[in-house]
Amino acid sequence: MPKLLTFCFGIFLLISCSKEKNVEFHLPSNSDVQAIITAIIKHDSLPVLLNHKDSYALSSDILEFKLLTSDSITPPIMPGTGIKLKDLLLVKADSSGNHYLFSHKDSTYFRFLEKAWLRKRTAITNLRENGVKVESLLLLEEALNESQEKANAFFIFSNPVFSQDQTKAYIELTFACDRLCGYGHSFSLKNEKGKWRVVHKEITYFE
Repeated sequence: MPKLLTFCFGIFLLISCSKEKNVEFHLPSNSDVQAIITAIIKHDSLPVLLNHKDSYALSSDILEFKLLTSDSITPPIMPGTGIKLKDLLLVKADSSGNHYLFSHKDSTYFRFLEKAWLRKRTAITNLRENGVKVESLLLLEEALNESQEKANAFFIFSNPVFSQDQTKAYIELTFACDRLCGYGHSFSLKNEKGKWRVVHKEITYFE
């Protein structure tokens, strides 16, 4: 009898693992990426609107999401330079700090996102229609180094990291100004009734 129970349990584990391996993941839609960026522009009143008095450019390129290994000693500074998996699982879901945005079951999906986004980069495509000042990152960086007398500045987003059910997201934003200054923020968002909403914000760096 014990042998039969052991055999049945082994078969159950084998089937469970097989099902887990065959889970089909999907990339988040481009419209969700654009909606998340729009939500942050509205939430933070980012001065990237063309009719804004002191309008800055928003990079049309999004920095790639990179998942760092747990033994990596390089601290992420700029958006897109990476985030450790253990830190990603500790992202706060609200200002109380008592709830986390992601769960351990999202870890496999994070690795899928990292590999998929290495092959397919996301770009900000639809925001110009809404009056947002969007330029390519290459041109922005050239403008930043063009002249020491002329101050240039711009915003750039990282690729958002989504939960497996694609109802939660984490994204980073940096503001680069005149080569010698800048700051960064991270945002936690939730999709409620089809609309993305910022639920938490933190400063990631300031210089």
